[in-house]
Amino acid sequence: SRFVGATPDTADIELLLRGICAEIGRVYDEVAAPPSGYQALEKEFHRQIAAATPSKPLYIFIDGLDQIDIRDTGALLPWLPRHLPDAARLVVSVLDDPTPAGDRLRTIRGLLPESAFVTLEPLSLADAGRLLDVPLRTPTRV
Repeated sequence: SRFVGATPDTADIELLLRGICAEIGRVYDEVAAPPSGYQALEKEFHRQIAAATPSKPLYIFIDGLDQIDIRDTGALLPWLPRHLPDAARLVVSVLDDPTPAGDRLRTIRGLLPESAFVTLEPLSLADAGRLLDVPLRTPTRV
């Protein structure tokens, strides 16, 4: 999971991809460090996703996709895979807003089929409380 905007590094697409590639590499026992440079990282990210298998599935969560600085990569988000193997899932959150803040979602909607999108409504206070109750009551919570 990556939370874009949580630290300065996460808003930079090159640093974000390097971090994701490094984490995937650790999980999949890859020895080599992620490459340097945006173009090489984009290719590595796609290679790693394509390597997912049913015995070693891959799930990537990126929260706040609209906060990534894309000045160097362009508005069409070439690093974002258009197709995933059956054993890979990529879940992103992005702001839905009629102002320029929602431009990223509008761009992505033009790149992916409508079936790739799920709209999440805000949680009610009761639902949010229930989500917090279980982990907070767990005695092994760290």
